[in-house]
Amino acid sequence: MSTPVDLHAYQRDFAAWLRRPQGAAPMALAGQRTDLYAELLRNNIEGLLARSFPVLQQCLGASAWRALVGDFFAEHPARTPYFPRLPAEFVDYLARGRGAREGDPGFLAELAHYEWMEVALAIAEEVAIPRGPGLHLAPHAWPFSYVWPVQCIGPEAQPTDPPAEPSHLLLYRDVRGQVHFLQLTAATARLLGWLAQYPGCSFEALVGGLAGALGASPQGLRPGVEATLVAFGARGIVLLPEGEPRG
Repeated sequence: MSTPVDLHAYQRDFAAWLRRPQGAAPMALAGQRTDLYAELLRNNIEGLLARSFPVLQQCLGASAWRALVGDFFAEHPARTPYFPRLPAEFVDYLARGRGAREGDPGFLAELAHYEWMEVALAIAEEVAIPRGPGLHLAPHAWPFSYVWPVQCIGPEAQPTDPPAEPSHLLLYRDVRGQVHFLQLTAATARLLGWLAQYPGCSFEALVGGLAGALGASPQGLRPGVEATLVAFGARGIVLLPEGEPRG
C-alpha cells in the first residue's frame, strides 16, 4: 500500500529542487523529464534577463553571468507570478537581497537598474497628464542619480572605483514613444528633483527653493531656470502652464 503524499510538502521540496537542482528530484520522479524541465525553466529565465540586461551580461562574461542568474533563481523569493516582470525582481535582488560578494563589480546593481529603467520606460503605460496651475514633471520623464557612471560602462570600460561626483541622468519618452537620455548637471538634477517632489509649484517657488538649496540669489538663478524650463518644455519633459515661467 502506497504512502499518502503531503502535496504541500512535495510542492515545496520540488520548488526548492528546481532552484538548486542537485541530486535526484523529490521522490525521483522521471529523472530525465524533471532534469529537462529544470533546464528549460532556467534557460527561459536566463534568456529573458539577458535580453533585458545586455550590457551587464557582456561585462560579466558568460560564466559569471550564468552564476549570477543561478543565484537569483535560487535565492530570490519573487513576488510576481508574471514572467515579464522578473527583470524588475532581478533589479530588486541585486539592490537589496544579494549584498556585496567577492567578484561582483561595484557597479552591478546600478548598471542593472539603469538598463531596466530604459526598458521599463519604453513599455510604461500611458498615464493622465497633470492638469492645473503650476509646473509639473512629465509622467514619462524619470530623473536618476547614480554613484557609478552607468551611462559609460561597457565590456571595455569597467571602472573599479566610483568617480568623485555622481552621474545625474534623465530618461524621458517622447510623443513618438522613443526613449532618450540626457546627462544633467547637479543643478539641473536638483531642479527636476524639486518638480518631482513639489508638483504644481509656481515658477517663483521653484526659483526660491533652488536658491535656498544652492546658496544662490533668486535673481541670479532666474534666467537660467527660465531657459531650462523653456528647453525642457519644448521636449515635453516639463509641463508648462500658460504664463509660466515668467520673471
